[in-house]
Amino acid sequence: RDEVLRREMRQMESAIASTTKIERSKVRLQQLGFFEQVMVETPPVVGAADEIDVNYKVLEKASGNLMAGFGFSQTQGLVLNASVSQNNVLGSGKRVDLNFNNSDVMTVYSFGFYNPYFTDEGISLGYNLNWREMNSRNANTAYYTMDTAGASMNFGIPINETDRLRFNIDVNQQKLKDYGESGSVFDAIKALGSEGSYTTFGGAIGWSHNTLNSAIFPTSGRQQRLSFSATVPGSDITYFKLGYKHQEYFPVAKDLTFRVKGEISYGDGYGDTQDLPFFQNFYAGGVQTLRG
Repeated sequence: RDEVLRREMRQMESAIASTTKIERSKVRLQQLGFFEQVMVETPPVVGAADEIDVNYKVLEKASGNLMAGFGFSQTQGLVLNASVSQNNVLGSGKRVDLNFNNSDVMTVYSFGFYNPYFTDEGISLGYNLNWREMNSRNANTAYYTMDTAGASMNFGIPINETDRLRFNIDVNQQKLKDYGESGSVFDAIKALGSEGSYTTFGGAIGWSHNTLNSAIFPTSGRQQRLSFSATVPGSDITYFKLGYKHQEYFPVAKDLTFRVKGEISYGDGYGDTQDLPFFQNFYAGGVQTLRG
């Protein structure tokens, strides 16, 4: 739809032309993730010495995805997954996704919705529903299984062109099972109380800064995220988490980009919960990380 593009424009019609605003409008179109390519031209108006036209040309890409797959892992057994996502529902700019993943270790069902322009001022609204079954026994990492049902709602408020505040509220029901009657997991669950069943009500606040030149395969710019989340008093367990992520892209050559990425996090319990619950622990490492 025309409005989905026009609301990203910073160079207004019949206004004094600004190279900065023309380029910023191009970047904002690229950040939508709807287009393979965004081009802008500024031809002079015939018969006018001090006027130009600003023409944006976009090459659209498929905004919807239907994916299905299967595989086999030594630790997870047979893996099945399927997802349906639409990043630009009926040209409205809204996003909807439905996901299913199943293996011997994890089964996940989730549904999400996101409206980047819930209001004309750019306040966003989203919500998510999910169900997760985790079997740590099959992963050979610990002796317990856990079922989690959750629902969340989030809002985003733009501060300026590159910075945004985000707020999230959520409710989760977690049930730990098959943890035996002895061992470290049993002791940790006993310390938490509630016999392995926990209902939590939480909230989060975050700040993000984004100057990436594209939502997909950026070649320059920076992205920073600072977040604080906590379960509120009245929950069966109370804890908090603080995190910061930073990544930056540096163009080296025409088809070569260098990226630096870092992340730091901290969490702990408070009130009657002495420590961060073990199933909320942070995990570092992976094929694209260097642990410090």
